[in-house]
Amino acid sequence: MLPAHLGLSYSNNYFDRIVDKEATQGLIYGGSSELEKNPDLCKPCRNFSIVLMILSILIAITFVSTYGYGLEFLGFVIFGNLLGWFYSAPPLRLSYQGLGEPANMITMGFLMPGIGFWVINGGINGSFLLFSIPLFLYGLQFILTVELPDYESDKKAGKKTLVVRKGRKYGVLLIVISTFGATLFYIIYALSQTISSEINPYYLTFFSLIPLIISIIGLQVNLKKKSTIQRLATANMASLIGFILLLNFYFVFLLL
Repeated sequence: MLPAHLGLSYSNNYFDRIVDKEATQGLIYGGSSELEKNPDLCKPCRNFSIVLMILSILIAITFVSTYGYGLEFLGFVIFGNLLGWFYSAPPLRLSYQGLGEPANMITMGFLMPGIGFWVINGGINGSFLLFSIPLFLYGLQFILTVELPDYESDKKAGKKTLVVRKGRKYGVLLIVISTFGATLFYIIYALSQTISSEINPYYLTFFSLIPLIISIIGLQVNLKKKSTIQRLATANMASLIGFILLLNFYFVFLLL
């Protein structure tokens, strides 16, 4: 997982270097301007990304051969690496073709948590599929959040993101819908007791209120001021990170 995710960062920086040239860089948006400042690093950056992907696949091969998890696990890892590569790499360039949002939702909602679940439980089951639905929605919140400040540079580069196609107001509204949907699913799970009996969905519902409340506050933001948009994006991302940390701490507490 580590080399795959790191490889995605390097490949995305490489293939988005022209877009990032026009963007305002921040902690969570605008990419990086390092390759523009140091063009001699472009080729090493791309090559290092490939090395990291190969390393990720080699680790998966070693894992499969050692623990007998089957070739489907290896396919899962290869698919994840390719999805990360083609997110911005030609010929697919998913983020330029209006497919960046679903690609990110699959990565955050299924691939990243799925590989951990698979390793621990020996496979993917119905309980995980139910649990992943809110994570898909948080994946949508994540990608829309980073698209908000990048509207101008993405549009100039020809990226067909949802925010470029529909506008920032639509993006902010969809973030609210996605966070509300995630909270609603946790409430349904709590009332119906459809996920693992070891997990208390009411805790998850409580944690999910953090990104929901922040996203609702975002509806009041002046979307004509770039500095305000950047602060909104940072707040949305901080709320998502806070939710994930609380979720992880809760699971660690259950294990202990």
